[in-house]
Amino acid sequence: MPESRTYLCSELIQLTAGGSRQIANLEAIGAEGCTVFTNGTFPKHTRVRLQCLECPAGERNCTSCLIRGKILAAKATTPLGVELDVRFDGEPWSPERWKPRHLMDVQVSVAAQPAQDRATADGSPQQEQRPAV
Repeated sequence: MPESRTYLCSELIQLTAGGSRQIANLEAIGAEGCTVFTNGTFPKHTRVRLQCLECPAGERNCTSCLIRGKILAAKATTPLGVELDVRFDGEPWSPERWKPRHLMDVQVSVAAQPAQDRATADGSPQQEQRPAV
């Protein structure tokens, strides 16, 4: 079963839908899908193809980052453009398959912070836990 973790990133990608091809910004990605911001709008259930602009491995015809899916939702936002929620077809995504350059594992980043720097869910500073004496 694929891991349900979602990673943040900010990677320019090529989005192809129908006969349209445009540059989009990959904002978040997980095993089953991703969030992409673009200037164009597409109807729900449109089949899309996502691919890196420049192969991180330096390959001329990169296919390791080629991902196909379909749009589950499109929300017009400003000033970022249109937010697309994409569900992947076939093989799930993983960082081992294709790792966008700006991929950030938020769970690892938060866990790496010292306890005194973390905030609670309501935004107040977390109290340091000290053993009873």
